Amino acid sequence: CCFVALLLRCSVASLLCCSVALLLCCFVALVKLFTVLKFSFLFSHFFTPNFIMAKVLSFYSQKGGVGKSTLTMLMACYLSAQGKRVVVIDGDSPQHTILQFRRSNLKTLERNEPFKAAYESLGKEAFELHTSNIAKLDELVEYHKSRDIDYVFIDLPGTLNLKVSKFIYSLDAVILPIEVEKSVYISSMNTLKALQGYVPTLPASFIWNSHNTAAKVYESAKPSLEQRMINELGVDFFKTQFSNLVSMKRDVNTFFPPSDKRIINSVVSLHGEMTEKGYL
Repeated sequence: CCFVALLLRCSVASLLCCSVALLLCCFVALVKLFTVLKFSFLFSHFFTPNFIMAKVLSFYSQKGGVGKSTLTMLMACYLSAQGKRVVVIDGDSPQHTILQFRRSNLKTLERNEPFKAAYESLGKEAFELHTSNIAKLDELVEYHKSRDIDYVFIDLPGTLNLKVSKFIYSLDAVILPIEVEKSVYISSMNTLKALQGYVPTLPASFIWNSHNTAAKVYESAKPSLEQRMINELGVDFFKTQFSNLVSMKRDVNTFFPPSDKRIINSVVSLHGEMTEKGYL
């Protein structure tokens, strides 16, 4: 432009205008180049095959009091202590059991030096906790599964309208706590049937929970019960079992794994089985 202006013997003002126009064109071209490069970087970072979405799991049953919140806290704490990035969504509205545990644990952390020392000795962050009601659960699950984390655990209420719950299609696996009491295992079977009605290919397994001496009368019926559920529902049972220990409720917290060796041994065993099944 400047060269043409000289040939045409344009005025100095015209020459300056041409120079400014040239600079503006260069600036616009650089901005566009930067935008393209930035978009390419973001695209390659988030959409390449190397990017892995967080796994979404749930310990779930329509029967209350079977240990789904307790098992969620145990596994989330264990994985966090192993350095995994874990998010727990407490969707068990309105009681929000895990949230109540976290609030209580925060008070203990402030007042109890041994508890604080045990947490700090891990050198790991506690799992990230969010609460939700059913109306917002779909959006929250979708958001967290796309973050740079490893696992999302959802603690669900017993009453759940699966027909309008889109998040069930995001589940990578569901684990159903079961007890030898008839009302519990019937409820667990119905829960799984309902889930399979919407997601037939959903990976699922049962886990025996809350064993105690009072329930030994039912032990002889367990093998036939397991086989019936396997034949009817096409799912298996974890070999890992949890005992109904007094220390389970006393020891479980939302910051680090429990000190009771019987509990932690079961957690380690369950972790191994979940890894073998591809749940983790």
